Amino acid sequence: MPTPSAFYEGYSYPPAADHHDDGFGARPTGSSQQSSLRRSHASQSSQASGYGYSYGVPMDEYPAINRRPSFDEGDEEPLTRADDMVEPQDMASSLFPPSRPLPDVPGQNSLRSALRRPTSAFPFGETVNNAHMFRTTSLVSTHVPPQVEQPLRSRTNAEEPRRTQRSSYVPNFDLTLSTHASPLDLPTIGARKFAPGKLGAQDFKKCSEPWAMSGIMSWLAQTVSPEQYAELKEADVLEALVALFTHKVPTMNIADAEGLGGHFISQMYAQGRLVKSEEWVSIVSGKMEGVIYQLTGTGCYSPRLHEHVEPGRCYSRLCQRTLKKVNLQGPPAREMESWEVFYNLSRSDWENADKKELQRQNVLHEIVQTEERYMRQINVLRKLYRDQLANAEPSIITPERKTEFLKEVFGRIDAVKRANEDYLLPQLKYRQEEQGPWVVGFSDIFRQWIRKARTAYLDYAAGFPAANLLVRQELQRNLDFRAFIERASKDERSSRLQWDTYLKAPITRLQRYGLLLESVLKCMKEESTEKKELKIAWEEVKKVTLECDARVAEMQRKADLKDLATRLVLRPAIRESVKLNLDHYRRELVYRGDLQRNSEKKMAWLDSHVLLFDHYLVLAKLTDRRTYDVSRPPIPMDLLVLESTNEPLIQKSSYVRGITSVAAPGTSPVPTVMQNGPVTTLGESDKILYPFKIKHVGQHGHTYTLLASSENSRREWCQNIIKAKMKRAAALQAQNAEPFRLRIMADSAFAPPTMTTGLAGGKAPTIANTPLDRAIKETEQRFQGTSLPGPVCRARVNCATSFLVPQVGKLEPKRKVAVGTDFGVFVSDYDNLRGWRKAIQLSSVTQIAVLEDFNLFLLIAEKVLIAYHLDTICYDDRENVSAPSSTRKAPQRLSGSRDVGFFVTGRMKDRMLVIYKKRENLNSVFKVLEPIYQKTSSYQTSRFNLFRSQTEFFRDYDEFYIPTECSGVRIFRSSLSVATSRGFEVMTLEKKMPWTVPDTAPPHVAGIAAKIRNQRALTMLRLSDEEFLLVYTHCAIYMNQHGEINRSVQVDFEGAAQSATLYGDYLVLFDSNFVEIRNAHNGRLKQVVHGRDVRCLDDGSGEGGTVKFTMLHPDRADRTQLVLELVLNVM
Repeated sequence: MPTPSAFYEGYSYPPAADHHDDGFGARPTGSSQQSSLRRSHASQSSQASGYGYSYGVPMDEYPAINRRPSFDEGDEEPLTRADDMVEPQDMASSLFPPSRPLPDVPGQNSLRSALRRPTSAFPFGETVNNAHMFRTTSLVSTHVPPQVEQPLRSRTNAEEPRRTQRSSYVPNFDLTLSTHASPLDLPTIGARKFAPGKLGAQDFKKCSEPWAMSGIMSWLAQTVSPEQYAELKEADVLEALVALFTHKVPTMNIADAEGLGGHFISQMYAQGRLVKSEEWVSIVSGKMEGVIYQLTGTGCYSPRLHEHVEPGRCYSRLCQRTLKKVNLQGPPAREMESWEVFYNLSRSDWENADKKELQRQNVLHEIVQTEERYMRQINVLRKLYRDQLANAEPSIITPERKTEFLKEVFGRIDAVKRANEDYLLPQLKYRQEEQGPWVVGFSDIFRQWIRKARTAYLDYAAGFPAANLLVRQELQRNLDFRAFIERASKDERSSRLQWDTYLKAPITRLQRYGLLLESVLKCMKEESTEKKELKIAWEEVKKVTLECDARVAEMQRKADLKDLATRLVLRPAIRESVKLNLDHYRRELVYRGDLQRNSEKKMAWLDSHVLLFDHYLVLAKLTDRRTYDVSRPPIPMDLLVLESTNEPLIQKSSYVRGITSVAAPGTSPVPTVMQNGPVTTLGESDKILYPFKIKHVGQHGHTYTLLASSENSRREWCQNIIKAKMKRAAALQAQNAEPFRLRIMADSAFAPPTMTTGLAGGKAPTIANTPLDRAIKETEQRFQGTSLPGPVCRARVNCATSFLVPQVGKLEPKRKVAVGTDFGVFVSDYDNLRGWRKAIQLSSVTQIAVLEDFNLFLLIAEKVLIAYHLDTICYDDRENVSAPSSTRKAPQRLSGSRDVGFFVTGRMKDRMLVIYKKRENLNSVFKVLEPIYQKTSSYQTSRFNLFRSQTEFFRDYDEFYIPTECSGVRIFRSSLSVATSRGFEVMTLEKKMPWTVPDTAPPHVAGIAAKIRNQRALTMLRLSDEEFLLVYTHCAIYMNQHGEINRSVQVDFEGAAQSATLYGDYLVLFDSNFVEIRNAHNGRLKQVVHGRDVRCLDDGSGEGGTVKFTMLHPDRADRTQLVLELVLNVM
């Protein structure tokens, strides 16, 4: 019994049949109309793998239902097993530990390096009783792993000793270490930078005598040694000294510590212990003489006096351990009083003083007075609101939420209160009593306070937006809480101020500090130490204020998004397919506002609230319950197109109440607007609307006309949409997230045959940083200073291919590009996008291909398959002649009548085959030709036998037919697939028995079967030896080598694919409005390239082929068709 041939990759034969080397089995004998598969096992359940799209929702969180996956960011997770992966690098690095030890340090020739060399069957590893054991091998294993090369390292001079030693290595080496070993020649490591902020208590303990300059000098030499830190600045030394002083004397003021540090550094310069070199300094070891009496006795030369805590000051005027602060537990402060009233000053006491000084004293007094009021506000927030909510019975807030609510809203206020009561208010009042009425200043107090209070204020600023949102949400849903807030606002302690005044008090107070200190600074005319210190204090407070403002803005953004996430209510059908993921990192609300949009069902305009996020544009409607009803699918940013920004103005018509209609163009009172000028006729301004158009491209898309109330509003909307798309494009480029870039192959050579339709709305704005924009700018820069040449052809571009041709006198071949149009074939060098010339004068060239091994050029012109000798096309590269010689090979007609639909080329079982399709009645007849090598080029022909049915280029190999309309063929190693109106048919040329795939009989794939039932089959693509991808117009499904659907999810497309191809690991789909690029192994959307009249020219299926397509030029759509090539980026 003869062995049947393989059917195609992945199908099983009967048990008695043999298998081909590609893993496909033969089909059981039976009718050609059968579409069921013979399973190789009893059953196979479909497994839903980690699956998702580019905005981050894993598909394994979805139930296996028929719906479109989410459009959001996310981490890529493979869908196949580790052994089926085409992109296994991440899996391999995470699942399998390295099977070899780390390489040696460059230049190391120690015993450890010698023992690591293989002396037995184990090439690498550790030694156990002088036996070399492989690191991942069991002690009882007899398996000997293969020799593994050490990983390559960067080459340095340090590698030379190791290479020399390795070259002279013999197995019987001496284990005695040589005393004449060459020293290490390691590359210089970059100098370390000293970080004083990393010093800790252990470092400070090393300085046992901080009062002696010699002790401090020894500590510095030990801590900041030149051997460790080559890059040292004077500011770093000062910061280290301040940290040391404040650690030894915790009560020392920061300003005093900086003063002492500056004095010590000046003494180091004077005694030659600190040397300056440009911006760097170096410490010179040695002794220093002198004493810092402020550090004696840990801050006081009478330390025993401080063993007993007593009120009042130490008798030492320069004692650093006495806290200069008042007791805040005393009698309550007086109400707000002016400076002169507070000190009981008469007019004669201050009328002769400088006006600026009087203003300064009033501002200093205001600082203290407003600080006392601020502390009362904090106490109101704590006692009136927090404590009463915590102790209310029955509980105003549900018990399960009360603890968390109190923590989120009031949990950070105690730290703010503690920082101000410990380091600011008592010191201010003490200074006021000590120096008043003419206070010198508060600069040292604020410098000390801001360092202690910075963390507390930053934490409060970060939590404020969330706390504010929680209170507002509770007010909306809790009537008892609302009544409590109203009672608290009427309490006399609250001074009839609302709750948000007290909740926001720390934020506003911090901003107020900067304004007050700036006012004091402006009132100081003369330069002084206080003015210098006050300027530093103001800058430090301002810096913290800006940090807090940034925290508030960032957290407010998150809080707003969190609030919108609860208020945006998507319709059930939309909710299943779209996940907004507003809680994701760096999510942003770019713009929002009220617009009107056109209704689809009636002549009316609907009020809409439009939200523009960084990843979606959402059209919603505000409901009575203050939620947003989303009835239209949100538009992903990659699928959003701003079609026009200058639509003609329209006017409302109020003949029917509640319905607004568009006035007829050109009739009064419709206004007219100049392109760059003012409105000439406006009528009633409240009835004028300013439209612009946006488009959601794809099969689920729609064009929306949005109406703004003013020209400024329309301009802002258009600018923000462009800004959001540019930011998205720039982010994709910066993250190298786009798998392809574009290369222009023809920018002006091919013009459209007639004026392009669909451009009445005006030119769409250009989005910078997109791959198309970058490709156009690169071309313009390349030909900068030269005029744009005219077109060589005004016809529709239909196909393209690239190929190599030998060059006379050169070893390397030249790459050429050919383009087929309705007016013939044009050829140019691959790197010369403006060097196109006509090579073949024929009409309606719809498909071209090159067989480089056979020197043949194939094309379909007017539905006739013709073969040309490649010398005829590229005569200027083969010989130095100006035109093809009459002795060249004449073109050969391969088909009979004008009925060829398409052809494909490919290798099957090491044979190069050409298969073309003819139509006979309702059947599709396929002819299979095999090219043959030509031995001579001296064949003569005449004009009478220019085209003939018998050919010297090919021989007839086989033929078959499919009893239905077919649209494509894909050749595999031993079989082929045919895309028909009924789906996909798989067959071999030996059996010629078509087999319909996939198998849709199992009940668990009923949903997928219903999805693909009425879709047009495009192509069948091989992903691996075990898996295929079946591509339809609107989706793609995964099939194993047995013809079974092996995944319970399908890849739903955004557009309606007209053609598809596999390029590398990516599925490239062509819609008329854009190119959709997905990861073929998990279906994630990776890139979208927008355009008009997009068509695939070359699917890149040949050896060394690339994907080429055409579109109208975005800026010259009526004059130019771009020919573009997809170039794979280096990820």
